[in-house]
Amino acid sequence: MISGFMTFVFVTTVIGLGFPSFGQAETFTVGPGNGFASVTFPDSWNVRQVNRGLEASTKDQEVYIWVEAYTEATLDKLRSEHEEYFTAQGVEVKGPPQIHTITKNGLEMKAMDVPAAWNGKRTVLRYVFFDPGLASDWKLMLSSWASPEGDKQYDAESTSILESVKFFGK
Repeated sequence: MISGFMTFVFVTTVIGLGFPSFGQAETFTVGPGNGFASVTFPDSWNVRQVNRGLEASTKDQEVYIWVEAYTEATLDKLRSEHEEYFTAQGVEVKGPPQIHTITKNGLEMKAMDVPAAWNGKRTVLRYVFFDPGLASDWKLMLSSWASPEGDKQYDAESTSILESVKFFGK
């Protein structure tokens, strides 16, 4: 069930967004070539570089966020990595995603809320897709995995991270 869903998730793209950051924070950059994206995380989050971008978590590990650049050529590999990771973690998709378009400051992004369970209990799994329209044609995916309690507790911080995404070098 995950495979078909994840294929659908990763073929969806959208336009970028930019908002101010939340409290004291540190800004990081992501981008494989011409142009880049910046994203700002609160200082209280653990942030590290990963293959295509960033992985961040709250100190108590109730919320994880990945910010990853990809192209059409790397899409299948990214999809497989996410599918393998969530399967290994015991995440089970429980139905079709709820897909909606979000518009902020005149910019659009595609968001997906995936009904899922972890260890038999509801878990929060979200994907947000950005297509900044760069000449190098890379796109950005922000994904998050959280406990329902962590999702609620860190909602303002998670929203600020999403709203901080900005693209440069179009």
